[in-house]
Amino acid sequence: MSDLSTRVRLRREQLGLSQEELAQRMGYRSKSSITKLEKGINDLPQSKVEELAAALETTPAYLLGLDAPCPPPGFEPLPAMTQVPLIGSIACGTPITAEQNIERYIGVPAAWRADFALTCHGDSMSPTICDGDIVCIRCQPEVEQGEIAAVRIGGEATLKHFHRQGDAVMLLADNAAVCPPMIFTGLRVAMGAAWMALVAAELLAASEGLGYMIQQGRYSSKPALVFVGMLMIGLVGLVMDVVLHWLEKKVAKGMNAV
Repeated sequence: MSDLSTRVRLRREQLGLSQEELAQRMGYRSKSSITKLEKGINDLPQSKVEELAAALETTPAYLLGLDAPCPPPGFEPLPAMTQVPLIGSIACGTPITAEQNIERYIGVPAAWRADFALTCHGDSMSPTICDGDIVCIRCQPEVEQGEIAAVRIGGEATLKHFHRQGDAVMLLADNAAVCPPMIFTGLRVAMGAAWMALVAAELLAASEGLGYMIQQGRYSSKPALVFVGMLMIGLVGLVMDVVLHWLEKKVAKGMNAV
């Protein structure tokens, strides 16, 4: 019996697998292939060694007897690593000066495709990112809606969720204590609906107001009065929306400074 056959059998028994179960993991129709392999009757093609090692939750080196210890059940090998520079700090709160001085190099999984790392300060992104955590940053030309981004504005940098609404860009925190839920979109929609309902009520049954003025112009054949009333309705609605939009940006700017 070959060393490979013995190691396959021992590892299977260590995992508590039957020959049928190992055959299923390998995609075999029956256990006969596993039986012949463990008895040394059949040789295993080199192309199948890695597949068998994965099925037995071990490494090809162990199965081939290359003096590699057998990992315990459930063991997952470390991912491929790479070195990226830790180049300074970034705020999770009040933006700080973005000083790009390489402090040291740290190892991170290569699959992250990180370009550099930063140390976080502040608690506005907790519990997702806490004070003192190290975050890895990947440079990209655009940020998707809702992604956490390291944003540099002039000489200052901060770490926040990126949101774009029309021409406005909002940087929102995770910590509800310093970033209450945004309600201005709902306010703008509700204000518009309320304004339309008010005008409609004035059109139907009122003795004053813009709706009443339009109705009076209509009944008295004064199109100029109707036109002025419609223009005033549009202007008042626009002013209310602009004021709420301005207030939204002011509040968002204030929260980003927390």
